Amino acid sequence: MRPSLPRGRQMMQSQNSVIRMKSIVNSIRILGVALALTASETASAETREIEHIWGVTRIDAVPERIVSLSFNGADNWLALGVVPLAYRVWYAGDETGLWPWASEVLGAARPVQLRGGIDMEAVARREPELIEAMYSGLTLAQYRSLSRFAPVIGPPPGTGEFEAGWDQMIRTFGEVMGREADAERIVTGLEGSFQATR
Repeated sequence: MRPSLPRGRQMMQSQNSVIRMKSIVNSIRILGVALALTASETASAETREIEHIWGVTRIDAVPERIVSLSFNGADNWLALGVVPLAYRVWYAGDETGLWPWASEVLGAARPVQLRGGIDMEAVARREPELIEAMYSGLTLAQYRSLSRFAPVIGPPPGTGEFEAGWDQMIRTFGEVMGREADAERIVTGLEGSFQATR
């Protein structure tokens, strides 16, 4: 059992956390909106091969109909300026199922919200061009079943079902969309914000 901190230190840590979160929120908002509006890189149509724990997924074209099964997937797609067709809702948030730093980037779009366990039929009904499941709890059996409908991206090699880092996810999403440099700018910008609030 972790010992409790003195009240003064608890309040100081809480205030620091709020300041840190506000800085991160502002960074995501600025980066996400800028990328959504400018799309500074033209997406490439060349074939992409994405490695994950169950092998390699081949993506032959830049997908438009993306279903994100990761509990934190929507945040990372939106940071890149990409609005998924449907996304998994973790908990709380506003009517979009997202927290402020993501719902503001979403704007007027209202993708389908997926709640609870992975509903294979609900995913298939969306007729996705890509199913992203890097941080989702997806099983190998589910991966094989969903792969009949669309390319599926599982957790990165060497990770578990809930171990993909936010930076890994954004870089992978950038690779999928042919926007690696945009993804790298987001990661670098956020890492700089983290450093500035420490």
